Amino acid sequence: GMGTQNTLVEDNLIEWVGWQDAERAWEAAGVKFHFARNMLFRRNVVRHIRHANALWMDSGNSNTRITGNVFADVMTVSAAIHMEMNVANNQIDNNIIWDIRNAEPGTPGQRGAGGSGVFLHASDRQTVADNLIGRCDNVGVFPVFRADRNGSGTGSEHKIYNNIVARCDKGGIIFIREQNEADGNAYVGLPERFQGFFVTDPPQWLDLASWRTHGWDKQGSIVNLEISLDPDRLELTMSGQDALQKVPVFNHIDSDFFGQSTGESRIPGPFNELGSTRTKSIDPRRFRSAE
Repeated sequence: GMGTQNTLVEDNLIEWVGWQDAERAWEAAGVKFHFARNMLFRRNVVRHIRHANALWMDSGNSNTRITGNVFADVMTVSAAIHMEMNVANNQIDNNIIWDIRNAEPGTPGQRGAGGSGVFLHASDRQTVADNLIGRCDNVGVFPVFRADRNGSGTGSEHKIYNNIVARCDKGGIIFIREQNEADGNAYVGLPERFQGFFVTDPPQWLDLASWRTHGWDKQGSIVNLEISLDPDRLELTMSGQDALQKVPVFNHIDSDFFGQSTGESRIPGPFNELGSTRTKSIDPRRFRSAE
């Protein structure tokens, strides 16, 4: 999409994209937009992606919301969701991002982001809230600054709230500026020093207590959960959810992945509750709230 305005993209299945292995031509994705304005991308399944991003919002996108989607089984030199050179507000919320692998094992991938959940590439003011981001080769949220790109963002004013980041090999969140916000996130099965503070050289990896000294994740937590996802059957198995403590709703995101109202507080992640069954269908095309 080029210069797309006032657009709804919903209820699609997008899979097995990128098999040509042309990712380093820098246009490969299951879905890619430039300069999208006022776009809602919801209830889509993007899975089994090879040598491509699942969703790439490239340059000058504004007022886009990416919500209620499943991005699963993605092999890429960057990330499942790639936000590049966006300085206006966009929001990624209530999504499931699972099993993201670096397409070039043993290398850092694109500017160090290979195998991350969300790549905030030369961007500012992006919101990442109430998502489940897990089983990534790299980290949940990875920002970079590009001094060589005129008009690009500096990695500032990002807002990372109320996510579950689980079983990512290198860590949870990286910040490259102090001027960012994070709170209410729940961390599962990560290294002891799992938060990246890449302001200094060499960059620092911090434990949760050190991360909090910067004002981040005062209500964040480390919890024990068992989580697995079948991308073909679109079934999520999750246990131990009782360990999650409710946090205040952020930015009026008061309905969950299934369209259920959460009230003024909710547990981290995309689900208000999973109910008594451990295994749940997560095909978002089946769930429609009263719109």
